[in-house]
Amino acid sequence: MPQEKPPRKSVFWWTCGRTFAHCGFLVAYLANGILSVVAASLLFLLFSSEVPVPGFLIKALEANLAAEGLGQKIESIQFDSGGRILLNGIRLYSESYDEPLVVIDQALVTIDLQSLVFGRFRAAAVRISDGTLLSPSVVSPSGVPRAVLSDLSGSIRLADGGIKIDNVRFNAGKAKAMITGSVQLPERKETTQPQPGLSTAIAELIRQIPRIIRIQNSMTALEAPIARIRVAPNRNQGYDARVHLLAEEYHGPDGIAVQGLDATVAVTTHRGKVSSIEASGMIASGERSGMVNASSVFFQAHWDRLPDSQNPYPDRVEIGIGQLSGYKATLRNIALVGRSTADDALAFRASAIFGREPIAIEGSVAPGSGSAVVAIEGRAGSDWLDRASEIIGTNVTYYADLSTRPIYRAGVVIGPDWSWSKAEFETMASGFVARGVLLDTAYARGQVTPAGVSVDQIEIRQGRTRASMSYQDTFATRDYRFLIRGTMRPLGISRWFGPWWERFWNDFEVPEKGGACDLSIHGNWFGIQKTLVTGQFDAENVAVKSTTFDHVRGKLFIRPHYFDIYDATATQSEGLIGGDFQLLFKPGEKLPVEQHFSADSTIDLKSAAAIFGDGGVEMLAPYDYDIPPKVAFIGTVLRAGDIWDTDISIEIDTDRPFRYEEFPLESLQTKVRILNKRVELPTIVATYADGTLSGEALVDDGILTFDASLKGAVFQNALMIFGNYTRRNEPEPKEENTEERFEDRNPGGKLNISLKAKGELGDFTSYNGVGRFDISEAELGKIHLFGVLSAALQSTMFRFSTLRFTEASSTFQINRNEAFFPDLAITGPLAAIKSEGSYDIPTGDLNFQARFYPFDRGGLPVFTLLDTFLNPFSTFFEIKMTGSLATPKMRVSLGGAENTRPFATEEAVPTDPPPTSDAGSQDENQADSN
Repeated sequence: MPQEKPPRKSVFWWTCGRTFAHCGFLVAYLANGILSVVAASLLFLLFSSEVPVPGFLIKALEANLAAEGLGQKIESIQFDSGGRILLNGIRLYSESYDEPLVVIDQALVTIDLQSLVFGRFRAAAVRISDGTLLSPSVVSPSGVPRAVLSDLSGSIRLADGGIKIDNVRFNAGKAKAMITGSVQLPERKETTQPQPGLSTAIAELIRQIPRIIRIQNSMTALEAPIARIRVAPNRNQGYDARVHLLAEEYHGPDGIAVQGLDATVAVTTHRGKVSSIEASGMIASGERSGMVNASSVFFQAHWDRLPDSQNPYPDRVEIGIGQLSGYKATLRNIALVGRSTADDALAFRASAIFGREPIAIEGSVAPGSGSAVVAIEGRAGSDWLDRASEIIGTNVTYYADLSTRPIYRAGVVIGPDWSWSKAEFETMASGFVARGVLLDTAYARGQVTPAGVSVDQIEIRQGRTRASMSYQDTFATRDYRFLIRGTMRPLGISRWFGPWWERFWNDFEVPEKGGACDLSIHGNWFGIQKTLVTGQFDAENVAVKSTTFDHVRGKLFIRPHYFDIYDATATQSEGLIGGDFQLLFKPGEKLPVEQHFSADSTIDLKSAAAIFGDGGVEMLAPYDYDIPPKVAFIGTVLRAGDIWDTDISIEIDTDRPFRYEEFPLESLQTKVRILNKRVELPTIVATYADGTLSGEALVDDGILTFDASLKGAVFQNALMIFGNYTRRNEPEPKEENTEERFEDRNPGGKLNISLKAKGELGDFTSYNGVGRFDISEAELGKIHLFGVLSAALQSTMFRFSTLRFTEASSTFQINRNEAFFPDLAITGPLAAIKSEGSYDIPTGDLNFQARFYPFDRGGLPVFTLLDTFLNPFSTFFEIKMTGSLATPKMRVSLGGAENTRPFATEEAVPTDPPPTSDAGSQDENQADSN
């Protein structure tokens, strides 16, 4: 016969119990058959004592066995007067096999004497010693006859229509078994149909031999197994069988080892069919290849039907485990309750303790398809990450602080074929620290697959900020991706990125409510090299290096040590700045090694200069204004150690007052290029004193070179503004000046001036250059210097009392401290002065030599004639100007003779013609003589 497939391990206990119980029934029926065979000889034995058995009786016995389809060989039969029969060397054969089926060394049968009195012959008891149940070769899985049950001994009694099994022992392989209980014998019916007898019991026993052999083979892994079997009839016309199995150890496949096995299987039958099976027991300890260890295991299983190979699993099961350890993790106080479902699955609920926290588990298992669904929930223990670090051999405690015991729920999908497909989870915590970042509340929902982790929903709250996130992680490469949307403070999550992130955002002060952000973060857990942050931000009341902006927004492209903020704008009440900014750092260094920027601004850049670093403060220091100008700038700043390489282009456009190195302009449009210490201004267009200033300039290592011209400026304003500029660093006078101010005199006029010069920036006494100026439409007499000159001319004998000077022009040369005017011309409607001389810039001293031409500018023919006539006499009017602009001194030479007199410093004004009286002439002559 072909060998049957071994049973599943999960049905081992009920199979053992059912088989042992069946063996008990068969042993009882076997004993009953033997009693029936010897009943025919009881009358002869009634008064005999240990006498040989007559031949006819033996032949009668053989005939009875033949009727059952059996053959026998009995070495001897002995009787005594006590009603006992002793059979020695019993061998029973089936007509189907040549080998003996049952071998019994000795059987002692006790006769029921009371029944014998009433003419009935029956045995009251039988005791068997050293019996063996043999497997025929055609039935044995190995094809070789073998002992199935051995050392069969014990006694049974017949009473009340049944068999009482007092104590029957036998060995089944390594297992020692003992049967007690009772079996109800079927009633003999008056029928022509054959009644079950010894042959029926033998046939059933032979049919069970392969199963018994399989059980024996499976029990070879047991050390010192003992089975106690109890059989008893029940009220349902069936039997209750209880098998109690004990074993010191069990060594199974895959390194499974069990110590202290104590199991019980209870089988209930109804009308010859199994109606229920219940298995329970305990295991002191067990392990699998040193990887998984269990102790104090309790189990209980119940079947409402006879299990089969298609559905061997219990209808209800309970399992308790005191401690289960494996892979450096330990679960304690495990309790599991399960039940079968209509789809051949096992649904269960379980609880356990991991660390110091309880775990609740619920799910279902479909062993046929190798699939399962498991749900778990509870609170994470504060020591779970410590345990996890021990399990995987890597410190993972920095991922989170579980001291607040987050709530979690998880579900696992397994199968088919026991392959893991997906685990879903959900967790929530308060006061939760995730990778060093303290979160007031956190919620996450996602799933884990063999390929990686996907957290579709993460909600966090930190102070007044709130954000929604998602996270993906690939196990094979450990690449990850974060998506963040909401409000956040960058420094609040700096521990997620490292020192490079904190170093950059330290310059930003974001308010407690945070800023809106939409970020995508890519990276790899094996290193920061792959980290990439992209997205955009929008925040209010943000301070950048102590400069506060009402509103800041922009887009980000960030790599480790590289920050690109583009399409960015920052607004203040007076304007905004917007553009692109890139910074590159070296690891461990605070200052960037590269800065690139391109932006437009209408904010107060001078007050916001700190956002560009120390270099920005220095760069913008020379500029000042009342209302911020429109500025466009683009540039690159490189750093190698303490050496900076700067290339910045700036465009300034403003129609409001603007000051450069404190020099005031009324408007300015210019381009500036800064190359380290070299500043180029290729195009300058400005307004100065209501005139147009244009030109170009270059500052190289503190040396200013410029070529500029001013056209149409208001002469008075130009002088006043320039005077104030030159006196800006002088101390305020201690006494109030009661003299009439220059601006009150208002000489009027227009000024055109051009100048090419070179000198030290900010030091007007260091310049060398050439230029030209023209003054027109002015009342030059209102200027103190020219007023004194006019008064000097009035004091001559010609009495030029109505002279007006309205124009002045000259080229000039500047040689550091001195300005030289080679062709200074001062003209008016009726006269002109031509002069040359120098002006000492530091001291303000004058040194001019001038000639007076009385009618040089007369427009009428008569004046032209007079000028021609008087021109030879111009040498008589030579004027020497010395002193200073504030206190000039004049010496007028008449015909080669000097005539020097002090002159009042007040303005020369036109006077009425002098009186013609002698007294008046004498006074004038007297004045001239003086």
